[in-house]
Amino acid sequence: MLGIVTLLVIVGCIYWLYRNRGATAGSERQWIKTFAIHHINEILSLYATGSDPMPEEAARLLEHRLDGAAQQSLIVSLGNYLREQCGRNLQRGDYELAAKGVRDLLSAEVRRANSFETLRSYIRAMHRDDTGEEITEEQLAAYYKEIVADVKSDETAAAHMLGQVLRFNIEAMHVNTFGLSYWDYVKAKRRRNEPDHLRAVIQA
Repeated sequence: MLGIVTLLVIVGCIYWLYRNRGATAGSERQWIKTFAIHHINEILSLYATGSDPMPEEAARLLEHRLDGAAQQSLIVSLGNYLREQCGRNLQRGDYELAAKGVRDLLSAEVRRANSFETLRSYIRAMHRDDTGEEITEEQLAAYYKEIVADVKSDETAAAHMLGQVLRFNIEAMHVNTFGLSYWDYVKAKRRRNEPDHLRAVIQA
């Protein structure tokens, strides 16, 4: 009887350790998605333009093996992010996890941006930003029909629209995750890193 009780205790301890190890690993790796959101926004903010919303620098992130420039950019960005957000330095294995996280998120967001339903959401949001009012169903149908006709007849227009929708969605994810757009996040970080006396002079 004592042996059975001891065995049950051991099994219970093993289960507890396994469950908590899994929870810890999950929480520790939460940074992968938040970093991916941040890094993709960083690349789009630095390199995307009105005429090229999906620049080559962003497209490279979809490749399974990044070239030298893209790899170095990701390593630097990841090192800074882990120090600022996680309070630690880059560790072995972090790069591979981050590169896959960025690739998976960007791939999923490209697919989402390429759907007609997402286009409707994009039109609604753009109209709200431009006018401060909600779009009517009649206006939505008209804009939607016009845009779909354009992208179906012109590959360049389709690629441009895909890039615009993608960038809009990724920016929204950054705001939802960090509470700030990418550039506002950068400005806030610079203010935090300024010496106290310099910050006081600027505020004065």
